[in-house]
Amino acid sequence: MRNSRLVLMYLVVTVALFSSCKKYDDGPLISFRSKTERIANNWRVAKAISDGNDVTGDFDRYDISLSKNGDASLTATYSFLGSDYDYTTTGKWSLVEDKEKIVLDFENNLADANYFILRLKEKELWVRQENSNLELHLEPR
Repeated sequence: MRNSRLVLMYLVVTVALFSSCKKYDDGPLISFRSKTERIANNWRVAKAISDGNDVTGDFDRYDISLSKNGDASLTATYSFLGSDYDYTTTGKWSLVEDKEKIVLDFENNLADANYFILRLKEKELWVRQENSNLELHLEPR
């Protein structure tokens, strides 16, 4: 009887410890790479959802590069009257609010944004823009 109580207590403590390791709603449960290492990548928008609608086509030509030292660059290609135009801005990124939010601060303030991190894996970064219903699912380029 005593051994079964110890086993049960061990299981409860183990589950409690591992469930507290999960930082973001969509995982992962545990990671051996730091958040900065997982964020640092060249990303593209794989899926974009706004108010429940798929708006991926509005973001299919966006690239964002985030480095381990906090540098950021955003490149977007726009088409106008049959010609393509590249728009690039650089800046910084940082984690805030107990590393639950990423802040992008670019030279062009129109590109600045704050995002809540929903999922952060080595090859997945899901974010929801603050004060908006825009959700972006990013994957490495």
